[in-house]
Amino acid sequence: MKEATKTIIELAINNDDQIDARVAETIKQALVGKLPVQEGRRARPTGEPMLLKLNDAAKKLGVSRVTFWRLVHSGAIRPVEIFEGVFRYSYEDLIELSQQRTTYRPKLRGVTKDMRIAV
Repeated sequence: MKEATKTIIELAINNDDQIDARVAETIKQALVGKLPVQEGRRARPTGEPMLLKLNDAAKKLGVSRVTFWRLVHSGAIRPVEIFEGVFRYSYEDLIELSQQRTTYRPKLRGVTKDMRIAV
């Protein structure tokens, strides 16, 4: 951006008595190359698509297709319908899910209530 353009914008901001102070400060910071960081948004690596197919999303999480499908059906991951019947999965949702710190507790399979040992 030319210096003359920056000067004109700064003059307009300084002489506008109806501009919000936060907006004015954000514009001034942007003029010197300091862009504000959006809260709650994570930067995607360059070249990484916003939406992933099921196989690609499962690979990103390091799980099988079946496990990924279970996560979708449990509601842990929400699909994005881009066309009727065509679903993709948000890269940001996958990152969020991978950063959750929960303890995995597998279901007891083939064990009845009578067989459980009381601790």
